[in-house]
Amino acid sequence: MHENPKPKPGGWTLADGVDQLNREAGGLLRLEIVRPEDIFGLSCAVFSGDGAALARLVAAQESGDRIRRHARKKPVVCLCCPRSIRDPRAVLALLFPASDAASVAVASALCDRCSAADQETLMARAAAAYQQVWPGLRCIEITHPMGGNA
Repeated sequence: MHENPKPKPGGWTLADGVDQLNREAGGLLRLEIVRPEDIFGLSCAVFSGDGAALARLVAAQESGDRIRRHARKKPVVCLCCPRSIRDPRAVLALLFPASDAASVAVASALCDRCSAADQETLMARAAAAYQQVWPGLRCIEITHPMGGNA
């Protein structure tokens, strides 16, 4: 999880980040798979003023840094299986508020074997893994993705 740009005294904890995620999400989160080749597109979206892309890009960069720091002594574990991940350019499953003003995201790495699945299968596996960790989480299907806002 990336830290809020305005850290409170003593720093942010994971619980603080989850609280912020819940406040911003209003109960609606989005799951996105980010591959190393997607980072350039996220960077371009940030430069064009997309605030939600900034939260996703920061989460991806901080996840890569965390994977690199822990690679030798205590490697990060795949979201979907017990394999260790040592490559900071690993595929990530990002969970973030489904709003244009997202400032926080949860990022979990996926090993090479799990991330080799097709996009639909990978999304289903990542959603199921997040649901095991976060029992109150539920998936909904967006039937009209280009439908606009009410």
